[in-house]
This record gives sequence, structure tokens and C-alpha cells, in this order.
Amino acid sequence: DIDDIIILMSSSSHLNVDQCLIYQSDYSGIVLFSDSSCEVIDSEIHHTKAPAIQTSRSALICKNSFFHDVDQNCINLNNSNNTQFINNRFRHIKASGISVSFRSKGIISQNHFEDIHGNSVFVSEESKATLVKNTVTNSIFPAFAILQRCSVQISYNKLTHISKSGICIRGAIRAVLDYNELENISDCGVSISDSVNCVLMHNSIKDCQTAAVEVYNNSKVTIHDNQF
Repeated sequence: DIDDIIILMSSSSHLNVDQCLIYQSDYSGIVLFSDSSCEVIDSEIHHTKAPAIQTSRSALICKNSFFHDVDQNCINLNNSNNTQFINNRFRHIKASGISVSFRSKGIISQNHFEDIHGNSVFVSEESKATLVKNTVTNSIFPAFAILQRCSVQISYNKLTHISKSGICIRGAIRAVLDYNELENISDCGVSISDSVNCVLMHNSIKDCQTAAVEVYNNSKVTIHDNQF
């Protein structure tokens, strides 16, 4: 029951959060800025009214942790390199699960997203992200949204019961999608516009209400050896 930030770090500090329970904040659980770094391992953060974790010009590693019941984006990355999210669970998030923005770089692997009211992963503003072996179910918006001159590798993910398109790509400069499984998608499996250097290989896309893949607005896409 903290009225403000529970943990605040700045000025090149480093923090290890191990086996901790952080909850009931009227703002964020953890805020990092000014070249700080933090590792969150085997911990739980929930019921925050602002993002559970926010970073600016800092490094963040989250492993084997549980994030839930967050009123905004769960994780906000701004101009942050060396960020990793491995084997975490995200549930009941009222906006996006992980937002990779403003020239950030992130590796997002083996996470489970469920009941996300925004995008499970949102990548924007010239950021780079690698999304591998994640599972997403019951998402109201596209599971993965890639925007504004971003570059992504999306591989071996499983997306089911998505209320919009499974993967939405808008204005990307590079997007490689391979070995993903998409099923029960209420719109298009993959929707691409205004993007270049996009490759879809070895994906399985089933039970989409509009189309498996849509491409428009001067996009450049290669589609090879997929199952639709």
C-alpha cells in the first residue's frame, strides 16, 4: 500500500530483486533511469496503477517472474538497451504487456501472456526486438504490434484466441516471422502495411476470420513455405 514508486533507481545504480513480492502501488513497482540496471528474478509484481516496471536509458532483466493486475502497460522500456524477459507470466494487464519504445532493444523469450487488453508485445519508435517461443492467449488487440521503423525477429511463438489480427506490422524496416503458430484469430493472422524487408517462412496460420495474411500500402514481403 504505497502511494508512489516502491523502488526508484538512478545514477548508474544496480539492483537485484530476487524472490520478492511487490504490490499495491498507486504508481509503479520499479522505476529505473540514468544508466541504472536491475535484475528481477523469481518475483511477483501486481496491482500497480502505473507500469509495474519503467525504464529510461537503463538495463533490465526479468526471469521466472509473475506480473499481473496492472492498470497500464506492464513493462515500459524507453531508450533502453540490454533488456531481457525470459520465462515470465503476464496476466490481467489493462494495456500492453511489454512496450519496447524509443530506440530500445529487447529479447523476449518463453513468456506466457494471458488476458492482455492491449498488445502482448508493442514495439515502436525505431526499436529492435527478438520474440521467441512465447505463448499468447485471449488478447483483445493484436498479440504483437510492430510500428515506426522497427526491426524484429519473431520465431516459434504460439498465438491463439486473438480478438484482432495476430501480428500487426506497420512501418517496419525489417520483420522476419518464422515457425510461428497462429490459430483462432478474429481478423487477419498477419497484417502488414507500409513495411519493407518482411519475410514469412514456415509459419502455420489457421482459423482466421478475414485472411491468413494481408499486405498493402507499398509493402515488400516474401512468403515462403507456410501452411495457411
